[in-house]
Amino acid sequence: MFVKRISLSIFVLLACWSGAAFAQQVAPLKREPVEFPREAVRAGVDSGTVKARLAIDAAGNVTDVQIVDANPPRIFDRTVRTSMAMWKFPPGDDKRSFETVVEFKR
Repeated sequence: MFVKRISLSIFVLLACWSGAAFAQQVAPLKREPVEFPREAVRAGVDSGTVKARLAIDAAGNVTDVQIVDANPPRIFDRTVRTSMAMWKFPPGDDKRSFETVVEFKR
């Protein structure tokens, strides 16, 4: 089954937080596109949202992607984790985090 690439809206909900007492805003330098998964098509799901929290190291690499909330649950989690693990951020403090919401529409 052919699944075409779709454009997704990504909204930044929370700036990057460092271990310091103040917030430090950061934006991704490189965003790997998040594709609509075949599993969702097979399940008859046409849309959904995923809120994810990314852990970022001092070099700007994503070290972990946690799914904070997803609707519908578990349908889009794998594609979000796989794509966002390849995102790149500017170098900075270690143990930063970045939260974002991805909206899926077919």
